Amino acid sequence: MLRKRSFFIWVGLLLTTVLWLSTDPDLGLYQDLPFGSSFVSLITIIVSTVPWLVLLHIARKALFDYKEADIRRTALIALKSPTGAGLVVVGIAIGILAIAIIIAAVAVNV
Repeated sequence: MLRKRSFFIWVGLLLTTVLWLSTDPDLGLYQDLPFGSSFVSLITIIVSTVPWLVLLHIARKALFDYKEADIRRTALIALKSPTGAGLVVVGIAIGILAIAIIIAAVAVNV
């Protein structure tokens, strides 16, 4: 049985691939639509973020793989005080933001 996260990753990547291929101008499936072209563009933009979210998740898991950075264990310890819990959340958010900035910088230059 797949976890919800794994299900989201695989279905999201499959949906992204299908959407990218179906909206490819060379295939001509969605050309000169009388209505709904902006909706197709919006869905394409939204779904195009899925591979980047997958990459961000994998990068976070890879970078925080050492014993001291076990988020589950650290969160259990930090939940004993409100300040500790807040610091754990802020620390994880800063790490994820740093990875996202690096991914965005690379994606712009590709």
